[in-house]
Amino acid sequence: HLEEEIATPEKVKQELINLNVQNVDVVYAQILIESGNFTSNIWKNNNNCSGMKLAKTRATTAIGEQFNHALYKNWRDGLLDIALWQSCYAKNLSQEQYLKVIGEIYAEDENYLTKIRAKL
Repeated sequence: HLEEEIATPEKVKQELINLNVQNVDVVYAQILIESGNFTSNIWKNNNNCSGMKLAKTRATTAIGEQFNHALYKNWRDGLLDIALWQSCYAKNLSQEQYLKVIGEIYAEDENYLTKIRAKL
């Protein structure tokens, strides 16, 4: 771990709200899927709860790349990067519009949206 503070589901959801992340319920569902309910290697070693790849053309809080995913100093920086991603690619969208965007440009799994909707 790169940071001592433990990220609980409650802290993660509250931080998303504090960061004014849009479509919090969808983003939180993404986090649960991408992090394997906070158990994945990328989550534990990269502080990357969303499976984010290293950004190459937008502002990012990543400090590098590890395991082919963005590496963050701490879990809060990983969440902040979600807000930065949204500001570039998914600003001011309804939930359905947001789901369409993540289905088209974010997800590699063809069943991703079905999995997201099941968690809403």
